[in-house]
Amino acid sequence: MAVHLFGAVSAPSSAYYTLRKTGIDNICNAREETFNTLHNNFYMNDGLKSVENVEQAIQLVKDLKALCKEGGFSFTKWSSNVREVLREIPLNDRAIEQTDLDLESSQLPTERALGVLWNAETDEFQFKC
Repeated sequence: MAVHLFGAVSAPSSAYYTLRKTGIDNICNAREETFNTLHNNFYMNDGLKSVENVEQAIQLVKDLKALCKEGGFSFTKWSSNVREVLREIPLNDRAIEQTDLDLESSQLPTERALGVLWNAETDEFQFKC
């Protein structure tokens, strides 16, 4: 096969395998934190990572995008609970809910990650029963 169909039962595992393989193939070009994030903080097409400060978050975004570009991946739908990090992410790469935000006054939205709701404003997980 020259392509893999989006929506096929095997598509999520194929994408995940390819993402991890990209990290392995380009380990020489990646910082250890970037490689570890790619391998330990992604499940299917969701990546969740917490870092100590804004500078680390911004650098990690740049590094992950560069590493995955080597494998033909273009990461989009980025989200953060820190406005300074969001300012560094191009609008077309942000999560849909965060593209129209006024980062000075708007409340950050609630996002879905791994089947759980994440309130970015309060940085809390929520559950809907």
